[in-house]
Amino acid sequence: MSFNATLDETAIDRLTKEGKYDYAGELKKYDDWSTVPNFISKLVCSNPVEPNIAFERIVDAPMDFLLSKFVTNEEIASGDAATSKHEFVALGQVLKTQDGVVEVTTGVEWNEEAKSLKRTFRTTEIDSPTSFCINGYGGWIKTTDLGGNKTKWEHGVNQHATLAHPLCCCCCCLYWNKVGGYCLQLRLNDVEKKFAAPTKDEYVSMERE
Repeated sequence: MSFNATLDETAIDRLTKEGKYDYAGELKKYDDWSTVPNFISKLVCSNPVEPNIAFERIVDAPMDFLLSKFVTNEEIASGDAATSKHEFVALGQVLKTQDGVVEVTTGVEWNEEAKSLKRTFRTTEIDSPTSFCINGYGGWIKTTDLGGNKTKWEHGVNQHATLAHPLCCCCCCLYWNKVGGYCLQLRLNDVEKKFAAPTKDEYVSMERE
């Protein structure tokens, strides 16, 4: 069944009462990255709500495999099980990535007919050394199961650059959208390599219901 779930006030209250996470407190605490970008951010992020890293690509790997292997995650809060279409996609789920970034899933959209899954998210906390490069990010990733072990990956994220040192301007900050996009493409390349390994027969495309 298709659905479109959003982390609104009602969902936040319910999940908070269930002891999942202090959503209101954490989202408010780390809100400054998107509302008051520093001067470097203003150069590369003209509008905080529009993606500055956006691309789409056909990935030679099944959708489940791609979502599992794209980045290593540690689950902090499980979110709403009723909206879980993958172990790392559920409304209100809180994940800490291998880069030391805490992400909150703020929306999940599943299209049963198209076999597409869209996850909307934003950061609440970033550890060093990643924090030397960015203040935070928010956006969405949409994956569509094309069958034949192929997945369409659509990516739209707005990242806000920071400075490594107040007296030092890093070229990576000024061109962070290009640097970030390049790094994401490398990770997708790595997923394809992993799936092409001899163990790929252990994985299959997301089951069509």
